[in-house]
Amino acid sequence: MQSPPKTAVFESDLAPLLSAFVAEKQRFGFKYNSIEAYLKSFDTFLLKKDCKSSLSKELMLEWIAPKAHQKSTTIEHRIYIMQRLADFLNRNGFSAYRIPSELIPRKVHDFVPYIFTYDEITRIVYPLLFRVLCFCGLRISEALNLTVGDVHFEDGFFLLRNTKTSLDRLIPLDDNLRVRFMVYSEQMGFLRKDEYFFPSP
Repeated sequence: MQSPPKTAVFESDLAPLLSAFVAEKQRFGFKYNSIEAYLKSFDTFLLKKDCKSSLSKELMLEWIAPKAHQKSTTIEHRIYIMQRLADFLNRNGFSAYRIPSELIPRKVHDFVPYIFTYDEITRIVYPLLFRVLCFCGLRISEALNLTVGDVHFEDGFFLLRNTKTSLDRLIPLDDNLRVRFMVYSEQMGFLRKDEYFFPSP
């Protein structure tokens, strides 16, 4: 089991404001663990910059400039965080350039998905989902957040990440349920480990 993540220690001129930003999000119920780590990288970037009085347009655009082979979803995520941070800083009297949403790159998809009908989803997904809820003691949110990579049916368990207690949990599968998981996975034809194991219609 993993221990609760350590709180990042910021060191730049913006350290107090970055800490306050994370604390505010956590008060609203957001875990913000991965984003806190991202902000730590931004904090390190600021150590060599002049940001005592403001976050300029040039500085913000330099930070979110695309890196080689970086996916559009990664760039979109970086811009989204910087927008939220700029809103917080401006709201608290610190001038910060807000990156416009127009700079978010358009997503290009060349994958042609198979679209399940509602009847197929009902016949394939729901029976197994109900069994998981009944026999494994999961909350509905925990079951719906399972990804393909979390399910290790060959070894007879699946992994719950970032549960209510911020700890990971291993849930064993009996032989009957393990076989159902394997048949279900073959029927769904998953392509990536980050896909939801129980997709919505």
